[in-house]
Amino acid sequence: AGGPPAMRRLAALAFAEAGDDRGLAVLVAWVREAFPRERADVEAPLPERASGMSHERAREGIAALGGLRAKRAVPVLVHALADVRLRPHVAKTLGLIGDDFARPSLAERLWAEPYVTARVALAEALVTLGGKAELRGPLVRWLGAPDPLPGGVGLALRAGLVPIS
Repeated sequence: AGGPPAMRRLAALAFAEAGDDRGLAVLVAWVREAFPRERADVEAPLPERASGMSHERAREGIAALGGLRAKRAVPVLVHALADVRLRPHVAKTLGLIGDDFARPSLAERLWAEPYVTARVALAEALVTLGGKAELRGPLVRWLGAPDPLPGGVGLALRAGLVPIS
């Protein structure tokens, strides 16, 4: 548990990537530090953040949290949805973790998401989490858009929003 913070963080990431949750608290704290509550810092590019977590390292950490199905990381990950570059990765991880707490935040992001790839990831995560009511409005919006949600009808079918006769 000792050693420099950078070494503890990398060890926690390595453990998590191997499916071992011994460093989970350190990894969650690292991600939390990379995505502080102050809105201005959340929008700063990751390399400039005080946490020392680069964009690539953030992707690795987020994926590792998903591999561990780390429910205690869900509030931190919900906040990390603010990072547009990481949003598809965070959404996928939230779907893997399987905690319903993420559904309202995923739906809120889906309503306003400007990027198609992130829309798909957000909608997939909502379907995975059993979203229905919170998925209906955004699906209708994005299926009727000039750049419709790819696979949106299939997502609606999987979510049970369209009756099959």
